[in-house]
Amino acid sequence: MTDHPCKGLPKSVRNAFERIAVGMPTGAAHPTIVKLLAAGLIVVEMKHGRDALGSYSWPEYHVPLPVHMQWCKWCSENITDAEIAAASR
Repeated sequence: MTDHPCKGLPKSVRNAFERIAVGMPTGAAHPTIVKLLAAGLIVVEMKHGRDALGSYSWPEYHVPLPVHMQWCKWCSENITDAEIAAASR
């Protein structure tokens, strides 16, 4: 069996990781993001924009491909089709 990439980390960290892995906003507190970054489970890319009020920037988080592959493998071993169907309702 494949270990979840967040094995041993708090549930809040795991939830934030999974949201990032599927492209959703994290909704996580800064300390949670710091834990994910420190563990190498996510990377950050700073995005930049400009409008009439000036320049601004924001972080965009991604799961590195090898970590994402491990998570996908874990999902295939642990998540049933029925759970996927129920979650999509």
